[in-house]
Amino acid sequence: MKPIPTLSELESAVERHNLSFVEAGEALAEIRAFRFTEMEGSEAEERFEQVTSFSSFRNYCLAKWGLPFQRVRQLINAAEVFRLLEAKRSTPVDPLPKTEFTIRPLTALRMPSGEFDAEGAHAVWNKVVAIFLGNPSAKQVGLAVQAYKAGRLDGLKEEPAEPELKQEPAPTPEIEEPEQEEEPEPESEYTEAQTKLRETLASTLAKVVARIQKSGELTDAQIRRVVRDVLEEMGAG
Repeated sequence: MKPIPTLSELESAVERHNLSFVEAGEALAEIRAFRFTEMEGSEAEERFEQVTSFSSFRNYCLAKWGLPFQRVRQLINAAEVFRLLEAKRSTPVDPLPKTEFTIRPLTALRMPSGEFDAEGAHAVWNKVVAIFLGNPSAKQVGLAVQAYKAGRLDGLKEEPAEPELKQEPAPTPEIEEPEQEEEPEPESEYTEAQTKLRETLASTLAKVVARIQKSGELTDAQIRRVVRDVLEEMGAG
């Protein structure tokens, strides 16, 4: 006969819920069944005397581990469905769900009586294991559950991979040049000097162009020599 676990042992199993959701779910189910149901007998009272100060199982779980009741239900349901799948597998090496999140969609399969649909859960799990090579995701299990409810489980196939989207290079942002502010008009003396300089440069450039045209095609060195000669003439003048 299997020894009856103590409350401390059950609570230790719940504390390991991140490592073993099955142990935690089964421990929570046992605590709920023995402590918070109308049950006579000194054995039940003695085993769970430490939690008698809590008014409900919900408050007990929240105060003890910070587990909201929705999470407690998920663990309990997942553990029960896991054991159903374990009992129905053909060989001990057949894959089983590795996480509570993966098995969660299967907990939606229930009989009209409210009990879990063991046959349905087994059929769905075998199908997704066959399609996805023993490592289905929670999303894939959920799609299989929907197909089973609609009577289309036999036609379920692996979803085609989504095509990779070719990333277009990001457009280069146009940089707007800041508007240049108009400079104020210079004083009259500066304007006259600037005008005279411009006239001198224009005259010099005209002489350089005429000299180049007269000489024909010139090299860069010859052009620089022409410019220098013109400038010397202007300076001498």
